[in-house]
Amino acid sequence: MEVSNLAKIYYRAVKSGKRTLESVPERWRDEVRQMLEADGE
Repeated sequence: MEVSNLAKIYYRAVKSGKRTLESVPERWRDEVRQMLEADGE
């Protein structure tokens, strides 16, 4: 899976608690959700 740079940034922000998945723009939300699920979150 090719992950966009912005999705990586949003993923790290969600992981650190600075953002919620719901606050991630819709364009990247599914990609970030998949990354979180793969990481066991």
